[in-house]
Amino acid sequence: MMEREHVRDILTGLAAQVVSSLSTTIPGVSCGFSLFRPKRSPAFGGSGALAFALNDMQDNLRQGPGMTAMAGQAPVLVGDLTNDCRWPVLTVAAAGMGITSVLAVPAPAEGGVSVILTLCGDRPDALSLDKIRAAEQLAGQAARTLRTALRVEELKDLAEDLQTALANNTVIDTALGVVMAQNHCGHDTAFDVLVRAADSRNTKVRDVAAAVVASVSAARFRSRQERIRQIQHRWAQFRAK
Repeated sequence: MMEREHVRDILTGLAAQVVSSLSTTIPGVSCGFSLFRPKRSPAFGGSGALAFALNDMQDNLRQGPGMTAMAGQAPVLVGDLTNDCRWPVLTVAAAGMGITSVLAVPAPAEGGVSVILTLCGDRPDALSLDKIRAAEQLAGQAARTLRTALRVEELKDLAEDLQTALANNTVIDTALGVVMAQNHCGHDTAFDVLVRAADSRNTKVRDVAAAVVASVSAARFRSRQERIRQIQHRWAQFRAK
């Protein structure tokens, strides 16, 4: 969940930068970035109500300029969406939301990652052919920034996975030592004991190992507490003499 929120924040920030750079030449423009990755849910971030409205409609209807741009990996320009027959269901819904002109531009796909820049205007022909080149450059720049951020996130995830793996190995190694000491057996036999216990409980070996370590820690704590009570009792007896 945190990773998705972080990606959405990046996309929203990129969209705000695009709107800022285009607002003087295209008044009232809205911008949205859609991110598609293998084995991940699509992510979207935008700046402006029209961009969010169009994205929601495309997600629900599974049609629209952005979908067409991604499928064909080519820009899609719509001068007047209300008169465009390529997406009949979306056209009616978009008209009711005040979306009139749309420009959807895909960034070159790389490593299975696809990025679509979508610009929305509230008047016919607000987005024209001369804006395509500028939009392509913006989409490319945004895609490079986004891919760098995603690589950083992937490295962070990898580091966390390695830390988890090391922690799991430490717990398992400790549990193996306990089983070996209690059963006077070798490493392989101790590991078989953990595996059979995990299978019988329908759980992971790591969880069984953690339970073994916890039980030993608890036993040591109880033993230590009992030792303290014995010392206190003897001291009380000594003082009473």
